[in-house]
Amino acid sequence: MDNAPGGEGHLAVAARVADLLAEVSRPVILVTHGVTACHLRGQLLGLSHLDTARLTCEQGVVYRILDGQELVLRHAQTRLAKHSDRS
Repeated sequence: MDNAPGGEGHLAVAARVADLLAEVSRPVILVTHGVTACHLRGQLLGLSHLDTARLTCEQGVVYRILDGQELVLRHAQTRLAKHSDRS
């Protein structure tokens, strides 16, 4: 996980994520960029800062975290129903 050039450092992102998670009291869907997503995942999974820094973040996937378990949903695993317009 790399810092964004000129962006905030990992400790600042981790603090911001911790503040957000302290306010969440029900299931939510969060859409974010890679570094923030890694910090969200790390904190929700109970990882150390070092282990969080080692996480990779794939593009175009959904990370579902429930009860400390992560499931990665990729496009090939999801089947969206396609509806055709039949007039």
